[in-house]
Amino acid sequence: MPEMQAFYDAAFPCLEEAIAYCDAFPPGNLPDEARTLMHLMQSLVMVSFPVEVWKQPRVPDSGAAYLDLIVEPVV
Repeated sequence: MPEMQAFYDAAFPCLEEAIAYCDAFPPGNLPDEARTLMHLMQSLVMVSFPVEVWKQPRVPDSGAAYLDLIVEPVV
């Protein structure tokens, strides 16, 4: 959880600027640095619920259920 919180604290202030930068490019034709930035901001979205809402890394009351991402998202 400390790593998630540290990432959230560092990335969240950059979110609006990152979105504005990525919006300058056509969605299907992002340069590598914009694609990397987009993936970083997608990671921020993934940690926002554990940090802001659940205050723990897993969904409360989910038992042994979890999801492992095994492929990179397709843009």
